[in-house]
Amino acid sequence: MNKDTLKQLIRKEIQNLSEAVGVPANIDTLASEIYNQVVSEIDEGSDLGELMGEPIILQGDFNISDLNFNAVVIKLDFSPGDDYAFIGMDVATNLKGGKNFNLIIPKKEKFNMVIITFRFMIPISQIRDITGKDIKDFLIGQGRVEIIASLAHELKHFYDGFKSKDRKGEPITRRAAYKTYTEGGFPLKSLTEFMYNMYFVHEIENTVRSSELAGAIKAGDVTKKDFYEFLTQNRVYQRLKLIRDYSLQDLKSQLMDETDAIKKIFDANGVQYSKDDSPKKLVDTVLEIFVVTVADWKYSLLVDITRAFSKASASDKKQFFAQQKQDMERFEDNPEDYFEYEIKNASKEAGILMKKLSKLYSITPDDKSEVTNENIVDWKRWYKLMSENSKKIVVPKK
Repeated sequence: MNKDTLKQLIRKEIQNLSEAVGVPANIDTLASEIYNQVVSEIDEGSDLGELMGEPIILQGDFNISDLNFNAVVIKLDFSPGDDYAFIGMDVATNLKGGKNFNLIIPKKEKFNMVIITFRFMIPISQIRDITGKDIKDFLIGQGRVEIIASLAHELKHFYDGFKSKDRKGEPITRRAAYKTYTEGGFPLKSLTEFMYNMYFVHEIENTVRSSELAGAIKAGDVTKKDFYEFLTQNRVYQRLKLIRDYSLQDLKSQLMDETDAIKKIFDANGVQYSKDDSPKKLVDTVLEIFVVTVADWKYSLLVDITRAFSKASASDKKQFFAQQKQDMERFEDNPEDYFEYEIKNASKEAGILMKKLSKLYSITPDDKSEVTNENIVDWKRWYKLMSENSKKIVVPKK
C-alpha cells in the first residue's frame, strides 16, 4: 500500500469518526471559512441601513460531507438594546405539506444555496452612528468563537434538511411545539427560562449541538489537552447540565421569588385573586394559567401550519384538530403533571446529549508538539516511519 492510499484511508477514517459523533465532514472548517469571508466583505463605511439592506453573497464550491452547494447568503439584522450582543442566527428552510400531516422537503429542492441571518442587538443610544467598522470589530473580538459555532449550528440544520429529502417528513405537531418555544414568551423570568430549556433540548435542536461545539473547537484552537475545560465551561454544556439537574421544585422556588410580578400579571389580565393568597397559591394559579396558555399557543400554531401546508381534506383536518386539542388539554386539570412530564423528558435528553458531546474528544486535534524523549526499539521501522521528515542533506562548500 503506497503512502497516498494510506493517507486517503486515514482521512476517510477520520471523516467516519467525525460523522459518528454527529458532525458532518468539513462543517466546522466551512463555518470558519464563511466567518472569515463575511468579516472581509463588510464595508467599514456602511451605515446601519446599508448593512441590513444588502446581503453578503459568497460564491464558491462549498461542501458539507456529501452536500455540495455554490452560494452562501448572509443577512444582517439589528435590534435596539442596551449593549452590543450577538442574539443568534436562523437558516431558511423550504418546507411543504406532505401526507399524514407531515412537513417535507420538496424532492426538487436543489440545496445549491443556504441563507443565514445573523441577529444582533446594538445600543439604542448609538443606533444612528453604527458603521460597518463597529460590526466588524465586534465580530473579530468578543463574538468570533460564538458566531463560528452558531454558523456550524445553522449549517447542520441546512444539512439535516438535505438528508431528510428522502424521508417521510417531520410531523406538523413537532414543528408546532418547536415554534411555541421559540416564538412564545411568558412574562415571568422563571417560566421564560423554562420555555428556553424546552427549546434547547427539542429534537430539532439536539441534532445540531455536536456540530455547534465542533465549530467552537475549531474556532478556539482547542486541543485534547484543553478539551475537558473547554467542554465543561462551554455555554451549551452548562445549559444541558442545568436542564439535566432541574426539577419542578426548582421552578416553584424561583416562582416564589416572583410573587409581586405574578400579581402584576394577574392585575393586567383580570385574574381574580385575594391579597391574602399565600405565595404557594399564587404559584399554583400561575402554573395553571401557563399550561392553558401554552396549549392555546401550540394549538393556534398547529392550525396555522396545517392550513398553510397540509393537503388533507377538510374532514380529516377537523378530526386531526379535535384529537390534537384533546391531547393538549389533558394537563389542564393537573398542571403539575405537565411540568413533571416535560422536565423529566428534558432531563433525560440533556443527559444523553451531554454524553454525546463528550465524544467530541475523539475528533479534537491532538495537543501541540512537545519536546519528547524516544525509546526506539525497532530502528528500521522507526527510520521508515520518520523518513518523511528526514533532514535535507547539506553539501559542504569547497
